[in-house]
Amino acid sequence: MTSRLSEPAALFLPYRKILPEGYQCPEPKHRREDMLQDIVLSDTNHLIRDYCSNRPHTLVDGGGFVFYDTDDMRRRRIRPDLYVVFGVDTGSVLGRGGYIIEEAGKPPDWALEIASPSTYRRDTGEKRELYKEIGVGEYWRFDATGGRLYGYPLAGDILVDGAYQSIEMTLEEDGMLWGYSPALDLCLCALNRELLYYDRKTGHYLQTARQERAARQQAAAERDTERAARQQAAAERDTERAARQQAAAERDTERAARQQAAAERDTERAARQQAAAERDTERAARQQAAAEVERLQEELRRLRGQ
Repeated sequence: MTSRLSEPAALFLPYRKILPEGYQCPEPKHRREDMLQDIVLSDTNHLIRDYCSNRPHTLVDGGGFVFYDTDDMRRRRIRPDLYVVFGVDTGSVLGRGGYIIEEAGKPPDWALEIASPSTYRRDTGEKRELYKEIGVGEYWRFDATGGRLYGYPLAGDILVDGAYQSIEMTLEEDGMLWGYSPALDLCLCALNRELLYYDRKTGHYLQTARQERAARQQAAAERDTERAARQQAAAERDTERAARQQAAAERDTERAARQQAAAERDTERAARQQAAAERDTERAARQQAAAEVERLQEELRRLRGQ
């Protein structure tokens, strides 16, 4: 996905109170959704609220009524799973307890329905027509079953000259289906029964606190694994170094032993040579003494006239 586009501009509309001061909109009855829809609604509500939190005069509401006729507040209303309105007096809207189009000055810019077994037929028929009539700028539908209810995982419509036109959807090789929402300046993506939001300006997907925590834990686990691998490698290097030092010490000990043995052999050889020299000296002395005895005896015989 490539980036383009600046954030959509939204003029601020002053709130015009039509109904009596202190009027509170009728509260929606509690509706239990299936668990899969609950998870998607909770995640997408947090994601879009966080994403829009730095934009002033922006209303993000999940599960509240949008009232489109002040003459019949109990019947002329519709309840999107999530809707967004830019450029409105959010404080006055919240004070009413519901979104009254006539007072706020404009219909929602963006609305989302999540498929459930009890509502999916209305989402693709009656609700779509009503959203078009009251002027909702974009209408998106997501099926967390992978398309079993709607017949498709994800679809979006944009209001052009009073009629809805389908937003172009792209199917990637990995099975991701996505389309671009000009109102949010985000790409909505359906993958593995999850609804993801991709910000082309940052090149990242929006993440809930739970997903961010899981990502941090995963990153921490990877760092721990990497640290353990480095420590293991260092321990192996220390073991190898110790083995080399041990081998060198053994070679030094062996060399010293050979040198000691050679020195002892040299000492023994020198001792033998010394002993041989002493024997030669002794032999020479005996021979010298014998020669002297022979000379003296010869001299004695001569004196005796023999």
